[in-house]
Amino acid sequence: MRSDLASALIVERQFLHPIGGLTLYIAEVGDGGEMGGVFLNDQRDPARVVTYSAETARFLREGDEARLVMDDGVALGLDAGSTQLNAVEFDRFVFDISDLVAREEDRAPRPSEYGLWSLLNPTPEMLTGRKARLGPFIAEGHYKIVLPLLAWLYPPVALVTLLAGGYRRSGFGRRVIVAVGVCVALQSLAILARSRVQDDAHLWPAMYLPVLLGLGYVAALMLRLSRPTSRRRAAA
Repeated sequence: MRSDLASALIVERQFLHPIGGLTLYIAEVGDGGEMGGVFLNDQRDPARVVTYSAETARFLREGDEARLVMDDGVALGLDAGSTQLNAVEFDRFVFDISDLVAREEDRAPRPSEYGLWSLLNPTPEMLTGRKARLGPFIAEGHYKIVLPLLAWLYPPVALVTLLAGGYRRSGFGRRVIVAVGVCVALQSLAILARSRVQDDAHLWPAMYLPVLLGLGYVAALMLRLSRPTSRRRAAA
């Protein structure tokens, strides 16, 4: 089955709504892709709402056809205008999801589904149906660069923040809060910059501002730590 569709549907402990009127819940997912504790509610036909629950299930695809194969479960149905609930137990039931696959294949890929090089150099085909907007692609590409840089930067930020104040009997509680606050501020700034670049691709250099600020913060505190203790106290 197409990997991006499978990854979108096979999510543990979340109610998913892949299309209108269809709700899917999966309690657990095994290493081989087999699902356990599956709940499927089909309200696409208001005159006949059916709810399926199964012990195990898996997705299968053959060509243009895709199916959800459920084992050891029960189907509950309630016809419109009736108060009688129909229950049918089954050893195996095959639920057709070919329409869902067709919709997925017709959908234009999201920027996050492209590789880094493609995002930084989008082709006219990639922009088709997106009003020729470069911003979302450029923003996503540089965001994929900025995130690892920030992840690398957070440990030094935390370390120099803890060491900058020297030893105190009151402990490191306040410095831990400061370190977390600085990291949250840098991450928030990165998200804000990404949002601005989505609207105007020419602002992409601004996405590296959080990295530069983080490096400046670390450098300033390291310079302070490199000074002799007596000089730091005199300056204080």
